[in-house]
Amino acid sequence: MLKKTILLAVILNFTSLFAQTEDEAYVILANETCECINKKGLDMTKNQIKANLGVCMLNSLGRNKEKFKKANLHFSMNDYESGRALGEKVGVKMAVICPEVFMVFMDEETTDKFDDTATKPTTISGVIKSISDGDISYIAIFDLNNKVQQFIWLRNFEGSDKVIENEKAVIGKKVKIEFVNTECYIPKMKKYYMLKEIVKMEFIE
Repeated sequence: MLKKTILLAVILNFTSLFAQTEDEAYVILANETCECINKKGLDMTKNQIKANLGVCMLNSLGRNKEKFKKANLHFSMNDYESGRALGEKVGVKMAVICPEVFMVFMDEETTDKFDDTATKPTTISGVIKSISDGDISYIAIFDLNNKVQQFIWLRNFEGSDKVIENEKAVIGKKVKIEFVNTECYIPKMKKYYMLKEIVKMEFIE
């Protein structure tokens, strides 16, 4: 019985370490891709930005080949599915690290006019994935469909005190978020964007 318990503990510890190493590899790739595309500048067409994102990601993969191999991350230029899966996982990290890049791909119609429904709160439930630090703060969650949703944190809202007290402690917590569509000016993009602003966050026990 004791041997089985020890073996199970070793397996669980190894699995946790593997997941952590894999996550770290995605973060490295996301950071380097964000830095690369920002150096090139975002004053390009959407197609040019997409092409450059691919180049930046491939360059990072090349520089960190051994790290990604240790993390068991495989990618082939001839395998569309593996490339798509890798891009999706890195994209989730990038959405938090450099959200301004993804604003380029937003529906431009939302930047041209302010919807009358912008002041009407909408509710969504999910699990907190991450909280970004920077000039503009975002809270990202996995919604009920396991899709990443990002919300901008512009001002004090009900529930924000708990996040301020200990950001790390709320990661992975179930929440119900109320948000409104808010028009914001993003200096890097020199445009107005309709973003989801948190007005209330309720923690679900």
